[in-house]
Amino acid sequence: MVLHVFTSISIFMMCILQIHTAQALCNRIMDHEFVSVEVARFLDADFKTGADSSISARQTRLDAALQIPSDTRYLTAGFSHEYRSVDFQGLTSEPQTNGDLHTLQLPLSWASNKDAGRSSPYRITLSPTIASSSNALKNPDQLTGSNLQLGFAAQRQIQWSPALTVLLGLCGDHRWGDYRVYPQLGVVWPLTSSAHLQLAYPDSRLTWKIASNFTFTIEIGPAGRQWYVYDKSFNQQSQLQWKAWELRSQWRWKISTQTELTLLLGQRFDQSIQFKTVDNGKVDVGLRDVNYGSIRLRWGW
Repeated sequence: MVLHVFTSISIFMMCILQIHTAQALCNRIMDHEFVSVEVARFLDADFKTGADSSISARQTRLDAALQIPSDTRYLTAGFSHEYRSVDFQGLTSEPQTNGDLHTLQLPLSWASNKDAGRSSPYRITLSPTIASSSNALKNPDQLTGSNLQLGFAAQRQIQWSPALTVLLGLCGDHRWGDYRVYPQLGVVWPLTSSAHLQLAYPDSRLTWKIASNFTFTIEIGPAGRQWYVYDKSFNQQSQLQWKAWELRSQWRWKISTQTELTLLLGQRFDQSIQFKTVDNGKVDVGLRDVNYGSIRLRWGW
């Protein structure tokens, strides 16, 4: 029943918004009300086995958030949907999926109000998630508990000194391909008045505000995912697991007080994919590094 209600809400939102998204909870900062859309294209990633096989992917994303502030903390409810279209080429047997992969999230975040004067602000996020192939979303009766994931993040920032902030946290999600609970630990310090560096596990980034309306960011972190997928007849079900690390740059232009346009260029490396074929064969193979580009438009208020 819960899966059916969750799926119905998500499909309703998809029909209204017509584009999709997802993002790692440890990187998700929902401190404003906003809607953002993003479209990405990946180059072909060849199998490392030497066989004449490869994978190509396109991705569309949407993020949205509404906020309920108070004097000391605020509550933010979000909606995310990522649609990844994967084309398998050169395989001798068909995968147990149509290659249309969806990740639906409803994150809920509690955070201390930055204006309340806290020296160590905190943030707690829970995100029930459905990760599945499209044919199951069109037939909700086929959904089971295997399609449901629960991501979380509990984080705190400690002002160690005027020039150094310590990041502490505990997160759980599928960024490593399989589900893992892992620590977040690192430091943030200003390099100049317009640039700061975060050195942390598992995500590090450099942010430079080049002008009042233009910001450049380069970052690295894990970018894996996992879905529970079905064949055409729903007779076979299995997990499709994608592991990867990602290095990307973002060029963010603040067009107006409410609108931002971002160009993203990146590379996914140390990639591998694991899935089953319709003859119950198991494919577990490394993928060559792949470059991608995307564009994101965000409205905030």
